[in-house]
Amino acid sequence: MRQARKKYEKRLFTRKEGGARPVLVAAPDEYAQSEFVVDEILRLRDAGVALEDMAVLFRAGYQSFGLEVELTKQGIPFVKYGGFKFMESAHIKDVLAHLRLVTHPADRLAWTRALQLLEGVGPKTAAALCDQLCKGVDLSGIAPGKKKWAGAWERLAGLIAELRQGGMAPRDAGERVVEYYAPLLQDLHDNWPKRMKDLEQMLALMERYDKLEPFLSDMALDPPTTSMDDHLAGEEPEGGRLVLSTVHSAKGLEWEAVFVIWALDGRFPSIHSIRAGGDQLEEELRLLYVAATRAKKRLFFLHPASVFDRAANGFLCEPSRFLAAIPPSILPRIRA
Repeated sequence: MRQARKKYEKRLFTRKEGGARPVLVAAPDEYAQSEFVVDEILRLRDAGVALEDMAVLFRAGYQSFGLEVELTKQGIPFVKYGGFKFMESAHIKDVLAHLRLVTHPADRLAWTRALQLLEGVGPKTAAALCDQLCKGVDLSGIAPGKKKWAGAWERLAGLIAELRQGGMAPRDAGERVVEYYAPLLQDLHDNWPKRMKDLEQMLALMERYDKLEPFLSDMALDPPTTSMDDHLAGEEPEGGRLVLSTVHSAKGLEWEAVFVIWALDGRFPSIHSIRAGGDQLEEELRLLYVAATRAKKRLFFLHPASVFDRAANGFLCEPSRFLAAIPPSILPRIRA
């Protein structure tokens, strides 16, 4: 906090001796960042630290999406505060529905979701079309004539036909669906720019996969419910649930071990705050201070070593500028 322009001078101290120092972890990419967090969580759990005594913090809700996938695959129960869970978001479900139609032509739920996004198509029309499509009627066999939804159907059928030709990498297929879906997203949601960031994060996740089917299988895993209130008495797993939380939602709380992910310059602080400077940059500094002081015994800052960012129109490669001034004797640097 010595970096802050406006501050209260104070000297913090502890009577505790020994213990682990905080660390700054540079991972090759986002996937490696998630793997490191999951491995360390499992190690700490085996050492006797309950899941409910650990938390993963992040500046924005979408930044936990990759980690949520890994936690779900490893069967680690978690609860998230601040932002939607990745696989529970309507816009994520919409895009996944279109992608499922590539590999599962008779998926009635996916067809229903995709069709009801079309202007002029209601539940009855969607059900009638689903009956035909799920019985094997070719896309070109649907002839809406001059009906209101004819143009919208032509665009959807063209998209699915293009994707079914094969040869596309999962990321490329995802980009085509998002390109098609973007105008629909703007009509459906006032906060569409924020939701578009979620979709960009989903595309980044798709880069991990060589084929579309494994990606869709991972997305189909049943995620834990969002709120603790959704669980009946006696359902809570032994050791509780790992906490995923935005830093804003974590104010006033503490855990034995805390992982602060995406501590990357351009993400924390954000590109927007860096460009704005002044009070906005100061607020980001205070937010990172809040994140750091949620940890009682163990603190990990993590960041991918290189990430392409559209807003910056370049690669983000440096840890948060707020951490750069802390000497390695206090904050050791390690590579995942």
